[in-house]
Amino acid sequence: MNIRQLEYFIAIYENKSFTSAARKLNISQQGLSKSIKNLENELGILLFLRNQSQLQPTASGRLLYTQAVHLTEEWAKTLKLLESAKKENIPFKIGLAASVFGALHLETAIWNFRQKHQELSIQILNETDYDCERKIADGNLDIAFSMGPFLSKSIQSHLLAEESIYALLPSSHPLAEKE
Repeated sequence: MNIRQLEYFIAIYENKSFTSAARKLNISQQGLSKSIKNLENELGILLFLRNQSQLQPTASGRLLYTQAVHLTEEWAKTLKLLESAKKENIPFKIGLAASVFGALHLETAIWNFRQKHQELSIQILNETDYDCERKIADGNLDIAFSMGPFLSKSIQSHLLAEESIYALLPSSHPLAEKE
């Protein structure tokens, strides 16, 4: 999953049509359909019910829409911060807790941004959740992606995505029969 796929998904959701969204995004309808099909396959869920008269989001589609809007807004804010840092020629320091980096698939988005803005000095630091919080509070990071939330009044945190956490145990274990 990447930011572009989320933007495509949002456009389809808001326009209630692949055709209208493709026109708005200035891409082919086939390319848009393929991107959303890839997203559905990656997530293992159906995002839209498609029939000839209308396009309806599924319950999973409605849930993803809420999160996708939030994620793309936060990404846009991050890009603005990076643009400011570029103008001032200041290194922009991003702290990434390992668990978040893999869960949100940020590596592609950051790599793409670096390719577009090679003049910007971006330092990506692999940190623990605790180190991210401490370094943000101390002013040693410009932004951090961590598991949070954090209760410090000097740190503003925003939920980007909710991850499902499952307990796994053998079916024969006594706890397997309990809720």
